[in-house]
Amino acid sequence: MPVLRRCRGTADEYAAVAVVHRHAAEHDGRDPHSVLEPLPDAEAVAALAGLDQRVVEADGRVVGHVFLTSWLEEDGTRVILHRGRLHPAFRGRGIGTTMLTWAERRAHALAATATTTVLGANAARAEPAATALLLDHGYAPALRLGEYRLPADAALPGTPSAEVEIWPVTDPTDHGRLWDLVELAYHGRPAIPVGTPAARRRFIDRAASMTWLAAWQGNTLAGCAGLAHAPTPHLTELSVHPTFRRRGVGRALLLHALTHARRRHPASADIRLWTNLAGPQRAYELYESVGFQLVEEFVRYRKPMPG
Repeated sequence: MPVLRRCRGTADEYAAVAVVHRHAAEHDGRDPHSVLEPLPDAEAVAALAGLDQRVVEADGRVVGHVFLTSWLEEDGTRVILHRGRLHPAFRGRGIGTTMLTWAERRAHALAATATTTVLGANAARAEPAATALLLDHGYAPALRLGEYRLPADAALPGTPSAEVEIWPVTDPTDHGRLWDLVELAYHGRPAIPVGTPAARRRFIDRAASMTWLAAWQGNTLAGCAGLAHAPTPHLTELSVHPTFRRRGVGRALLLHALTHARRRHPASADIRLWTNLAGPQRAYELYESVGFQLVEEFVRYRKPMPG
């Protein structure tokens, strides 16, 4: 009989959890190369050790995994997100509902200190069973994200002229300025986490392993683009200062970043990015205009925390 239990934190268990995620993804037809929701290996599972989580054990092996994480958004809302994966051979037995029930109860216990708390959950377009489970339990779509790929054989448009100069960021002391610009660019948008000092440090630490391009008008930072190189080249950021929007800066930065990626990764199959499909900025139109193709849609669901 399946049992929901605490994680033991062993290397074998981490590997077994990674196998569950892989089998679930293969069964559901999820994109194995996703950069928005990558398949975790044993090392990535081990990195979740500090979170609230459980595994489902049946017939002496791990067949399910569920964990919680949380963040505070700009409007004061605390989101407690739960994520779960169940081996396809064990679906249809009520185990998914058991995992969801544990996650909601645990989230309720954690929510006592927040003014406004909501439950969060994710499901891809390729996961109809997970989508149905969430809808049946009162969750509603709150955000639609799209992951895009630029095929290796896609010809890039010419780089447009812009009123800015675009240069690689070579001085690590400028990474703090990039953070400040990204924070400004996202301010006021829905579902944006509060920029904490810890988040700023993580951004700066990660920036050291990435390629950043900055658009300058004199000494003013007008925009930036961030390019990560593993596990596949992908654009992690494209931000433009509010003063410089609708002036071609974003398109110029994007094409400079794609050209750089093609030069650095000539053998790569494609270049990836993800974006909000429902935001008023309609950034996806820019990406599609240079050849990006939609690979998968991911829906972020929310549910008010029961009183």
